[in-house]
Amino acid sequence: MAPALARRLRWGGGGDHLRGGAQGAELRIGSQWRPLRLSAAELEGLPAGDLLMIGIGEGCAVEAALARPEGAVIAWERDPLLLIAALRRFDWSAPLGAGRLRLGLGVDLLDLRAVTAQRWVHPALRSTLSQHLALLDGPADAPRVLLAEGDLFVEDLASALRAAGYAVVPWDIRRCAPEELNEAARRVEARFVLAVNHTEGLCEATRRLGLPLLIWEIDPSLSDPKPPVGKADHCWVFTYRQAHVALYAAARFPQVAYLPLAADPRRRRPVAAGPRQGLVFVGSSMVENGRKWRAAFLSVVRQRLPQLDPAQAQRKVEQLLAEQRRSPMAYTLPARVDEAFPGLRLGGGEIDPAALLGEAAAAERRLLLVGRLGPLGVQVWGDEGWRLLSGAGVVHRGFAAHGEALSRLYSEARVNVDIGRLYQLDIVTMRVFDVLACGGFLLAERCPALGELFTEGVHLEAWGSPEELVEKAQFYLRHPAQAAAMGLAGRAAVEARHDIRQRLATMLHTAKVAA
Repeated sequence: MAPALARRLRWGGGGDHLRGGAQGAELRIGSQWRPLRLSAAELEGLPAGDLLMIGIGEGCAVEAALARPEGAVIAWERDPLLLIAALRRFDWSAPLGAGRLRLGLGVDLLDLRAVTAQRWVHPALRSTLSQHLALLDGPADAPRVLLAEGDLFVEDLASALRAAGYAVVPWDIRRCAPEELNEAARRVEARFVLAVNHTEGLCEATRRLGLPLLIWEIDPSLSDPKPPVGKADHCWVFTYRQAHVALYAAARFPQVAYLPLAADPRRRRPVAAGPRQGLVFVGSSMVENGRKWRAAFLSVVRQRLPQLDPAQAQRKVEQLLAEQRRSPMAYTLPARVDEAFPGLRLGGGEIDPAALLGEAAAAERRLLLVGRLGPLGVQVWGDEGWRLLSGAGVVHRGFAAHGEALSRLYSEARVNVDIGRLYQLDIVTMRVFDVLACGGFLLAERCPALGELFTEGVHLEAWGSPEELVEKAQFYLRHPAQAAAMGLAGRAAVEARHDIRQRLATMLHTAKVAA
């Protein structure tokens, strides 16, 4: 093994995305765990001759390729923990010493674009490697940008960056050690770093590297942003929530702007291949998170208010949630927590205890509102928590895929429903942009921000109470032609004003980093 790679592997990696399973190692992709073990047929089907293997996984495919009498192997892996595990499992010292095997990690992908060997991509990892494959096949002379790895929106931003002429180099801030991230930044010579959501330490790290940092906050957090250590003049924060502009400014981020969410109308597009569905909601029930964070709230109470009897604390929590349940259109929990647990939110902790309990209240609200739609035969796609509503007429259809299957679902629904999270009723959700990009009709939760971006009754319809939600759902199920016309107008609005490429152009122009 090359000494430089051996040194980098000693840096290790991190994350909770790997675990051992009954069938070998499993990788968490999104909210699901996928086995990495390959079948005998997959191993026997490896191409003959020299191979460029993208994704090592458990290492079985590399071992199978080396077991053949001929053929050199170049094996690359994005994840240092996977590569370390494969090296512990298989002794490849002989083929490495003989030059028959060459290993690569992370940023080494840049050196493999000229390799002419047959390419093989690990089947279990292919869905996680789209950015890496695009980099491998992209122009070698394009200006480079480091895109911090994450979940939602990262793929769409990568596509928008490539359309703007950049080579996108994934920067795996959740899996790689700081030393490996520095190594990647040094070799990439990027123009700037783009990240989805604020990650503690990223501002300081990019300042040390001399790289401009653009952050697009798109998700809620259980804690307020911490002030950066030192200056943050190189950092621009764009937030999906108007109220967070002041929040980041108070945390001494000098350059903050409101930037609503958006959609990629090339990926999210009308796809109608089956019969029209009725009333549809796609999203998490939040039940599991609600239970977890409710327990975490009680744990914080025990730590900070040890004088309070646990049974009394439990009763207070039940009362708080019951009071919030009676006000589904207003988030009143933080003030009520202050009244019920004086001093709890003054403990100096990083996570706001009221936000923990807010998750539980948000789950209850979603169940309440979707349950009201049960008599209309609402179908829900999401986690198993929705099964709690099976007796209310709600049909749980399982998890929804994130690719074309989701676009088809939005396209074919007669009425798509938008229900936001209780603690951020002032935002326009990503669901709004995605449904409209698919030409689907949407019954969105009303807020001032929605009226600034779309016209109610033209691009979509809106609801502001449980009663109005049910009433309008009934109306548009009976008037599908009106709903369909609004869906077309909504699609046109997204294409004209809410394309993710337009949002990216705004960020690049504001930060003055456009090529």
